[in-house]
Order: sequence, then C-alpha cells, then structure tokens
Amino acid sequence: MYRYYLRQPLVGDGHRFARTPLRQAQKEAGNPAGRWMGRGLTALGLTPGEEVTESQLRNLFGEWGRHPYADRIETDRLAKGDSPKTAFRAGALGRRVTVTGADFVFRPQPTIYLLWALGDDETRRVIEAAHEYAIERVLAWIEDEVAVIRYGKDGIHRDRPPGGLVAARFRHYEARSGMPLLHDHLLLSVKGQRLDGKWGSIHTEALHENTVAASALYNELVAAEVCEALGLATEPRTVTAGRWPVPVFCGHTLCCLTSCCGWGSQVSNEWRLFWAGDGGNPEGGRPVPGWEDLEERERALGLRERQPILVSPDGRVDPRLSECLRRSAFSAKAQGTQVTYAPLYRLFFTFLWQRGLDWYEASEDDVEDWEDWRRRGSGNPAPVVGGTWAKEQAALKLLYGIAAQRGLVPANPVTLASPSDVKSSDVKSSDVK
Repeated sequence: MYRYYLRQPLVGDGHRFARTPLRQAQKEAGNPAGRWMGRGLTALGLTPGEEVTESQLRNLFGEWGRHPYADRIETDRLAKGDSPKTAFRAGALGRRVTVTGADFVFRPQPTIYLLWALGDDETRRVIEAAHEYAIERVLAWIEDEVAVIRYGKDGIHRDRPPGGLVAARFRHYEARSGMPLLHDHLLLSVKGQRLDGKWGSIHTEALHENTVAASALYNELVAAEVCEALGLATEPRTVTAGRWPVPVFCGHTLCCLTSCCGWGSQVSNEWRLFWAGDGGNPEGGRPVPGWEDLEERERALGLRERQPILVSPDGRVDPRLSECLRRSAFSAKAQGTQVTYAPLYRLFFTFLWQRGLDWYEASEDDVEDWEDWRRRGSGNPAPVVGGTWAKEQAALKLLYGIAAQRGLVPANPVTLASPSDVKSSDVKSSDVK
C-alpha cells in the first residue's frame, strides 16, 4: 500500500518517476503537501497541520507501523550506546503489522463539487472550508465511536484509543481524467495507544463496517455547511429506484447541475449549451423544473447575466473552457455576437466528441474536416455558404486564441483563409480578432 500511494495517489493520481522527491513530485502535479491531523499526533511529537514528509510516511506506513521519527530515535539511541537491536525497538509502536493503514477518500457530492468547479474564488473557499471541516468531524467520530484496539487472547480486551488517532491528509483538485474534482485522500494509521499507554493496532474490520456511515456523515456535514454559508437548500432526489435518495440543491445551482451530474434522461452524445439567467433551460434540451430562484442565486455566485455554460456529453463542465468564455475578449462582445458564437462552439465540440476528442484537442485537420462537413457534407441537412462559414471561423479563432494565450492548447488550430465564395462584404472587421 505504501509504495502504491507514494507513486500515484500522493502525487495527484499521476505517476511519480523514480528518485523524484515527494514534495517535488507534488509541486509538478499541482498538489499541496500532505498535512497531519488527528488527536493522536501529540504522542508522536507531531502537530496538526504539519507537513507530511516522505520519511515520516515510510516509517509509519511502510515499515510495519513504526514511529514517524523512528530514524531519528534509532540514531539517538545508538549514539547513547544502545545495541542496534535495542535502538531499532525504540522506534517501534508496539508489534509489527502488515496492514499499516486505511485509506478514506472524501469527495463532495456532485452538485457541490460542480459548484466548486464553476464558482468564483469566494464560493470555492467556502466549499473547501466545509470540506475540511467535515473531514475533521468524521475523523473525530471515528476516534470516539468506531476505532477500537483489541488485545489479549482472542482480542478479549477492547479499548477506544483515548489519545485519538493519526492520519495524513492529501488534497487533490482533479480526477484521474484531468477534470476538476475536489477530494482528499486520508491515510489513517492503525496505530493507537491503549488505556495502559502501550501501543496497539486498530481493528480494521470496525473501520470497514462503518465506511458507509462515515460517508453519510461527511455528505451531511458538507451540505449543511455549504447551504448555511451560501444561502442554499437541499432536497432528496431519487437517482436509482429502490435506493436511498440523494440530497441535491433545490432551486439551484448553475443552470446545468442536474445534467452535469448525469441524473435524468437528458444524457446524449452531444454537447449542451446553457445560459446563466435562463432558469436552467438548455438549448436543444428540456428545462430543469423547480429552479424558480435560479437567477438570483447565479448572481450571488458571481455569474454574469447570459454567460454561456457548455456541458460535455458525459455531463461535465470544464472550468478552463468556462474561464475562456469569461475573458473580456469574449465577454466584451455584443450580446448578439455571443448568442451567435456559443451555439457554434456547441456544434463544433459535438463534432470533435464524435471523433473521440475533447474541445482542447482540436487540430487544424479537425477544423478543415469540420469546414468540409459544414459546407459540403452529404449528411448535413443545412450546408452553410462561404460568408456564414467565415463568421464561424472567426468565432472558433476567437475562442482558441484565448485558450492558446492561457496555455490551454498548444496553438490556435484555426487559420482565417477566406473561402473562394466569400465576398468582402460578408465579413465585418468586428468578427475577426
């Protein structure tokens, strides 16, 4: 477990190359350093919020559950004249164990992490604070109500660890797919002190039996904190018949939450376009009922009126794309131009998706093939003329120009080569940037 976590989860679910220091790998992955938490830190000479080092992880989770500072303790004892065997034992926390920890992954429910991905800085700060608070509360609940140390013949004696437990928390901002996803990995050490002060091991079966309860407690706490801070409310929604309902925001949140979470019957192989202020009515789709106060809440989140929000066929909103559409190069355009451009993006992204590509993977060849289909494709029920295509080119060049400036794509795949049937009067100077 220890090696796997050092190579992947602790460095953003990526791949850590050999001999790359842990902190360097975390920085390259864009992830913060891990932090210690839990009431059991004091007994080990650690403090809450202290940075987790590789040597501490190796000792506690990779060396049969030894003291995080076992190397230092062993060196000090050897310097005092102890034998190597005695010095090694001084760094132990009770008996050796093969299972040194348990991994808990805390992730807000989809409507909350989508709100985090699309919200402004204050919204993200509120959600991250609620997320951290909920993790702390769940860990305290595990310490007080779940964790038990069994010892004696057949585990006849059972103690709650009076000094609490020790855990290392690692923050991630993306899923393995690269899409935004706020979540934390919590490596919980099985080591704890008994009432007599000796070190023992937590009964891992008790942890496994209570994972669902821990998940429910976390979800409830996060939702309650976010709702109180942002003035929202939740309602139960049945996602799967026969299962417990899932709490989701009611009357909110960002006109596309239901679609983005994959709930409902609106999933297709096409991108979908929403507009902030439209009450959750997607272009080319059905409205989302029950969001009467959507416009007011969108304003509270910092969304400008009529801001386009594009949702991929798998129900995700890429905040990088949303950021491009918030840039002044696009947002300063006349409203009529934005209303014209956004549906063109939806169509082109759908074309890419059906080729197995995401919006940021477009190449010059893709743009040329798109032009051929738009103007001459046999399957296109409404081919466009040269002047219309020139305006579509201008729309795509604008968006990908913004993306290229921000380093989201390697280069702008759109070149403005005028079609042979385009008249100079068909293209206005305001359409080309």
